[in-house]
Amino acid sequence: MKIVVKGFHFDLYINGKLLKKVEDKGKTFKSGPVALVSDKHQEAAIAQFDYVKVEGDRIPMAVSEVGKLAVSWAKIRNSD
Repeated sequence: MKIVVKGFHFDLYINGKLLKKVEDKGKTFKSGPVALVSDKHQEAAIAQFDYVKVEGDRIPMAVSEVGKLAVSWAKIRNSD
């Protein structure tokens, strides 16, 4: 699945095929977070998202791994 956003136009692709085009005519979504959700109306809804990539001119760079738990734990485990 791929979603291309240009201004207030959203194009949804599945397996490289354009499936849906949507325009935010009310210009409601000028900025904000990206969220991946399953159907919130299903009590037992389960979703798994792998290989998520967000790109764009104004997207901040990835978070630094320095001082994060996984890095700190790896250093502790590998110390003699």
